[in-house]
Amino acid sequence: MADLTYQPLGFGSHHWLVRGTDGSAWFATADDLSARLRGADDTEGRAFARLAAAFGAAYALQHRHGLDFVLGPLPAVGDFLVRRISPRYSLVVHPFVDGRPAGDEEFDDLDDRLRALDLIARLHCAGIPDVAPRDDFTVPNRHALEVLLTPDGRWSDGPYASPSRSLLSKHGADVRVLLSAYDRMVARTADRTARMVLTHGEPGAGNILRTASGLVLIDWESALVAPPERDLWSLADEDPGIVAEYTRSTGVEVDREAFALYRLWYDLAEIGGYLKLFAEPHQETADTAESWRNLEFFLRPRDRWPDLFG
Repeated sequence: MADLTYQPLGFGSHHWLVRGTDGSAWFATADDLSARLRGADDTEGRAFARLAAAFGAAYALQHRHGLDFVLGPLPAVGDFLVRRISPRYSLVVHPFVDGRPAGDEEFDDLDDRLRALDLIARLHCAGIPDVAPRDDFTVPNRHALEVLLTPDGRWSDGPYASPSRSLLSKHGADVRVLLSAYDRMVARTADRTARMVLTHGEPGAGNILRTASGLVLIDWESALVAPPERDLWSLADEDPGIVAEYTRSTGVEVDREAFALYRLWYDLAEIGGYLKLFAEPHQETADTAESWRNLEFFLRPRDRWPDLFG
């Protein structure tokens, strides 16, 4: 028999610490595939395929490319890394690692940030596993956002529907400017395939654990073949000196427009996700209250992107 203890971590996933009678331990995650849908035409099956490919890339990095800081999944019976346990949920199991995050939203320690950058540089130079999925630059919930920008948009009667609709009405024209700017950036970035590397996608302090043997990079469900700036933009926001340090380590000059592309992708994904939430039936909870505060923060196009409105 194994002992399961629920771990209230993350969003869109459910986690358990699993302990065996012999003292062994694992970290099990059930991913909500419906929360990973990217648009009206997406399916849980495609979301599962993307997740399986990302975890397959992590496994290859750890076991075939020799990256000891990658915490990849454990294979199940039949060598499956991810199991579809229902139409809506998938299951993946990782070894349990005793450690603590290197910070919350930002790194607690400058040395850890530099060590994390070294891990990212090693990742980008390690080669690309054959199974790795490629970034198609899709903005999650873009279709829902574009519909809500039109008179055909339908809103719920939940507590945040009316204020969200008013906020979007106020900034709707500016959101269209952001979408057009994003498409132009993608057109100039996507065909530069020689610059593509395997990226983690979210290499922030919360996904880097301090362990007795050093830093470990976890949560590989967002791994994609993409421009290196996908892993660098948020770190550079914390510390602009990261840019020069990355170039010194890898010899790769960063692309400032690709930085802007991924910052803008993040803003649009946040805006679309929160608006979709509030356009659908919802209740007043701690989560929806926090989501409303986040929407107010991100849905300020002229404040956050003054260069696009100069």
